[in-house]
Amino acid sequence: MEATFELHAEQGVLATTMKQIAARAGVGVGSVYHHFPTYDDAVEACGQHARVLMPIPTEAALAGCATRAERIRAFVAAVFGLWSQARGLERIRAERDEVAPVRTYFDEMNQGLARLATLALGPGATPAQAEMMVALCDLSVLQALTRAGLSRDAASDQVADVINGWLAAGRFSPS
Repeated sequence: MEATFELHAEQGVLATTMKQIAARAGVGVGSVYHHFPTYDDAVEACGQHARVLMPIPTEAALAGCATRAERIRAFVAAVFGLWSQARGLERIRAERDEVAPVRTYFDEMNQGLARLATLALGPGATPAQAEMMVALCDLSVLQALTRAGLSRDAASDQVADVINGWLAAGRFSPS
């Protein structure tokens, strides 16, 4: 599993072969096929491994937050914390439309993040607002902000400030 995970992070899902997995794991190709009869089985198992290593933040991330502004800040920090663990995730995510188990993994991740965003926004939150909040916390946003020189924590604070500012001004809606 580790060999598959490492190869996917390094070169993507589509470029990885069962032969490469076997070589990285130091086993024969037959051993890989014994555990994973198809490559999709290996990809699915890798996704399960990723879910354990990088769990989607839950309601626990918002524990102790008394205000919406604090919940937003905690949400952004939790999502950016998730992304900071995700070596090679952007490459893998780019292949989601071509690899069904990868699409399933990212659909589940987005649904979990949208549920948490809805909780962070609080009563009256719309699905569109939750989707916007998830979009503003996307991995590519974190990467762009860190390339611009911000630390993960500073990037998290900036995005939370933007979302909270828009909410306070009544401008955080899809229209």
